[in-house]
Amino acid sequence: MTEPDFQTTSSAGSRSSETSTLKETTMKKILVSMTALLLSLHAAAAPKSDSADKLGKDIAVFYKNPSAERAASLMDQLVKADLMRETTLAWGTQALQKYPQGSTIWCDNIRTYQGDALTFAAYTLTLTGTNQAKTCLNSLTLDTELKNNLKKNKSFHPLQEPIISPASLDFHWVTYFATGNPKAVERIVDYIIKAQTAAAQRPNHVDLTLASAIWSTRSNMEQDTAIDSIVRQYIQKQPEANKKRLEQALLAPQED
Repeated sequence: MTEPDFQTTSSAGSRSSETSTLKETTMKKILVSMTALLLSLHAAAAPKSDSADKLGKDIAVFYKNPSAERAASLMDQLVKADLMRETTLAWGTQALQKYPQGSTIWCDNIRTYQGDALTFAAYTLTLTGTNQAKTCLNSLTLDTELKNNLKKNKSFHPLQEPIISPASLDFHWVTYFATGNPKAVERIVDYIIKAQTAAAQRPNHVDLTLASAIWSTRSNMEQDTAIDSIVRQYIQKQPEANKKRLEQALLAPQED
């Protein structure tokens, strides 16, 4: 199974475990629930294909030419390409929240799904949480166990949750790719500032989430001029000490 080609942090292969507040615990429960779902759907990886690469690139630039029809079409393509992943599920929830009619349009295809595809779609609709998504969900024929599992979940809003791991960074990136909301990128930069400040107090500690945040931000800045502009403008708004750290981390040339 291939990962879409947009640069989320999981592409770097990093993993992290950090603890703290009640909000962080809530976010971890969401991540665990989503990860368990996707692992149960797909235990083995499918070979990488040109069509999957193209689909990933289409998702990464969706925000530049968005519509409910395109959101529905891309979700159907993701299912049929067997790209049912945590990141694609999260992308779908954000695209369908911003373009809610997409759930209604996608629903015609969902009614033809079976097995893993239907489960993936049902979770996507549940985590989307719009009236249109709920209407579609209620029209589906689902088994009792799945219905009970869905009741344990609520709509998913990554920008209301803390960044606690590379996975939660991924959800911020896919939120940007789905909506074009610069706040998603700015929150990642805010996290880098916070984590850099903490890292300065623990020079021997390796923070994988911070490394993932820097890597993914630099990578996306290189590939997308809109992201590059958001980051540069946001850096200029920071106090001088933070600005210097961010410029070093995100703008300075990297050694080979």
